[in-house]
Amino acid sequence: MKLWLVVVVAVVAAACTSAAPPPTATPTPTSTPTAAAPLPPLTPAAFFLRVTSPEDEAVVTAASLQVTGETTPDAVVTVNGQIVEVDADGRFQATLSLKEGPNVIEVLASDFSGNQAQELRTVIFVPTG
Repeated sequence: MKLWLVVVVAVVAAACTSAAPPPTATPTPTSTPTAAAPLPPLTPAAFFLRVTSPEDEAVVTAASLQVTGETTPDAVVTVNGQIVEVDADGRFQATLSLKEGPNVIEVLASDFSGNQAQELRTVIFVPTG
């Protein structure tokens, strides 16, 4: 019986003093670095013209009228033949004097690439009083 006890103590002692295997590291997922997808080439915004005010066939009672709209920022805009400034966002505005009755408003935009767009609006001025 003593032999058995000596063997058990020897086995336990050997287990405690022997070098323990290194702890297993949690494997990190291996990922292959991928190249970022190339960005699409920059394309210029499509040429457009949008008159936001006034509405077509609007009836107004003031002799002065604000014409507003949007286009591509590099466009040249005329309102009834008068060049108006286009801001960096493509917005523009012009003030017109109206005559009594129907007034045709022609907004024309063009750019250096030869693109053109036109919008016509009719506004009816009915003075009060």
